[in-house]
Amino acid sequence: MKGIIETDETFVGGKVEGQGRGYKGNKTVVVGAFQRDGAIRLQVVSGRDRETLQGFIRENVAGDAQAIYTDEWEAYKSIADHDTKHETVNHSEKEYVRGDIHTNTESGCIVTPRLMLQLAFRAHDLSLALRSSK
Repeated sequence: MKGIIETDETFVGGKVEGQGRGYKGNKTVVVGAFQRDGAIRLQVVSGRDRETLQGFIRENVAGDAQAIYTDEWEAYKSIADHDTKHETVNHSEKEYVRGDIHTNTESGCIVTPRLMLQLAFRAHDLSLALRSSK
């Protein structure tokens, strides 16, 4: 993937009765990258840590991509290099778009797998479905 890349991750899974909104024990993490006017990559990953998310980016994004747009999650810090700039939006401050910088295309792309999982798929089925769509 090259050019401008939006990257984001989400938790996928249903609600558990008696558990609050922040409960993640039954959730699966899906990370995605969307190349503007191009390819989409989604993958089930083990977590939201720096090694996992930046590993996904390194595997899927060309080293000379123009830019990577993310939110301000800590794991994305230091992803820029001399060829690729890194721009962020600050969701905690209700900033979702700043000029051309946003992760909204990616967020919409992840909604479909999230809904499929809530309706029919188990986490391992989602992983298989995402791999077969490459």
